[in-house]
Amino acid sequence: MRRLRLGTRGSKLALWQASWVARALAGLPHGPEVEMIVLKTTGDAATESPVSRLGATGVFVKEIEEALLKEEIDIAVHSLKDLETRMPEGLFLAATPERGPVEDVLVSARPATLATLPEGATVATGSPRRRALLRDARPDLRFVPLRGNVPSRVERIRRGEADATVLARAGLVRLEMADAVREVLDPQSFPPAPGQGAIGVQCRAADGETAELLRVLDHGPTRAAATAERGFLRTLGSGCHLAAGAWGRIDPGGGTLRLTGFVGSAERTELHRGDAAGPASDPERVGASLARELLGRASGALVAELRAGNHPVEAAD
Repeated sequence: MRRLRLGTRGSKLALWQASWVARALAGLPHGPEVEMIVLKTTGDAATESPVSRLGATGVFVKEIEEALLKEEIDIAVHSLKDLETRMPEGLFLAATPERGPVEDVLVSARPATLATLPEGATVATGSPRRRALLRDARPDLRFVPLRGNVPSRVERIRRGEADATVLARAGLVRLEMADAVREVLDPQSFPPAPGQGAIGVQCRAADGETAELLRVLDHGPTRAAATAERGFLRTLGSGCHLAAGAWGRIDPGGGTLRLTGFVGSAERTELHRGDAAGPASDPERVGASLARELLGRASGALVAELRAGNHPVEAAD
């Protein structure tokens, strides 16, 4: 029986995702034995620093990708939204298993919705995307940074460090913490991070045997939707996670992909929304088309902001 070394971060959510992949592989006919190897990334080590100050992109994946390139591990499991839209040469996104919930959710110590939060309420988030969308919906809100894994962030809100935070629904569901959810935010009006709710499994591009093994975990509709979302982000002109979001989905007939997205400023009030549709067989084009449309509406100041790449990477859930 073949043995595979699986690299992952050590957070509870990352371990849940890695364990899911390990079980799925081990359950295949003549499936491999899987050894999980926990690696610490830059983002994990700098737990008190805002992600915007860490300087590099891919702060939650870089060390894992380096271990994969050095053949210290055979596959890597990530939250897909953490992966840069341009991967290092020599690596391949071999599988995107069926996606979990895509939505963001509001978490608060007291019953509340985004509409009913008190005037001037404090929302803890380090995400430029979430700040831009929250500011658009509630210009009166105030923002403070929040780092840490999912359980620690929920606990800090329960302790009253802020009135609310916004987190990915998938992480809370996977960690059996859905009771913390006060409101599920509609992805049509609150587009998620590209790839949110999906798992990405990488291997080396030259490792055809492993790539073929992982192919069975790939879910076509998830890959198409995520490819459109990531194509949207890449066309905006930066490898960083911007103040931008996108939500792709396949029509019931399976032939049409629909994409909702936005781009805005991390610190100002400018924000542009749009929708696109096209063949599910060409998701990259659907994403790029919507990005170009929104860039055509952006002010010179926003275009310069995007070109500068001055948005921090969104903190991983």
